[in-house]
Amino acid sequence: MPSEPTRAIYVRMSDRLARKLDKAAERLGLSKRDVLAALVNDHLDVEGDSLVVGLRRAAPAAEPGPAGEVLTLEDAAELLRVQTSDVLALIEAGELPARRLGQQWRLSRTAVLAWLRGDDRLTSG
Repeated sequence: MPSEPTRAIYVRMSDRLARKLDKAAERLGLSKRDVLAALVNDHLDVEGDSLVVGLRRAAPAAEPGPAGEVLTLEDAAELLRVQTSDVLALIEAGELPARRLGQQWRLSRTAVLAWLRGDDRLTSG
């Protein structure tokens, strides 16, 4: 699969912000480049002549949808940016931790993100 062309971007930031980026990349198991790319992709949109910045707001204790702790199959697919059939295949293969409630699947956001990082401590039964 061909990858998207890249180009170098050089920025200077405060030591405090640089340490914050280092810590985030380490905890997520990603490169700093990937963390910054995800932030730009997820939080900056250029619509016509407008720049829309998605700022973080304090979330309610039990926020519904993909930002909540309990995810539906669809929420997990959105979080992982894949089709629901891909998530279901991972669940059925025993690779992605989930619980079946009647006819529906429920997943822990924390466990899905741990699985994505390859952190077996949080995903094993």
